Amino acid sequence: MRFPYGTAALVIGIVALVSGAAVVARNWGDAAGRPDLVFATFAKDHAEAYRPHVTDIHGRRVAVIGATQVLDNYATTAWAAGPNRAGLASAKVERDGLPRLLNAVRNADADADTVVVMLHWGRHNTTCPQARQQQLAAQLREAGADIIVGGNAHRLAGGGYLGDTVVNYGLGNLVLWVRREPAVTSGVLAVTIEPDDTTSMTWRPAVLRDGVATSVQGPAVEPALADWERLRGCTDLAPAPQT
Repeated sequence: MRFPYGTAALVIGIVALVSGAAVVARNWGDAAGRPDLVFATFAKDHAEAYRPHVTDIHGRRVAVIGATQVLDNYATTAWAAGPNRAGLASAKVERDGLPRLLNAVRNADADADTVVVMLHWGRHNTTCPQARQQQLAAQLREAGADIIVGGNAHRLAGGGYLGDTVVNYGLGNLVLWVRREPAVTSGVLAVTIEPDDTTSMTWRPAVLRDGVATSVQGPAVEPALADWERLRGCTDLAPAPQT
């Protein structure tokens, strides 16, 4: 199937979870026709919007929450989910979006072994995080998030560790009809969680061909990895967990 513009996907074990950008999430409904995919972010009310998707992977209970920090002023009211209104899980302060998100992460942390937050965040065509992204990452970590990833810039951004929390500010484009650099530069962030809760991450570089991310192979891998490592320079993230 062809995913809508601005889709970011995270594969956890054998469960595929798709978190849609705010600009398209409202239009998805069940249009994908794929019962094996779980769509996060858009829901019938705020209770459902902030409810995590929880799955068991090799005995580890993993909770995944999707939210958006990218909402214009009108959209904060019109698109954010409410008590009796369908909409998006907002990560903005307005209309209590951020408090609801942080509370959802705290509750998930009390119930699950690993909490993943997938965010629609960042400014288009930039590779460094905004101050509000960095602030949100710190708040989510404090609330109990173990992995914080997202995108919106349509560019790769840096990733690393905030304390012992995995953070990536921009995963680029997974499926998008573009043909030129840097928009075609893509990849997959693989996070390994050990039984003692320690994590490691591996970047698997890719490039979009005919709109779909394809793994980089051969001698092109090493420079692609070096380019990705350099993106960390403006993030204040560490290359390894900090305890």
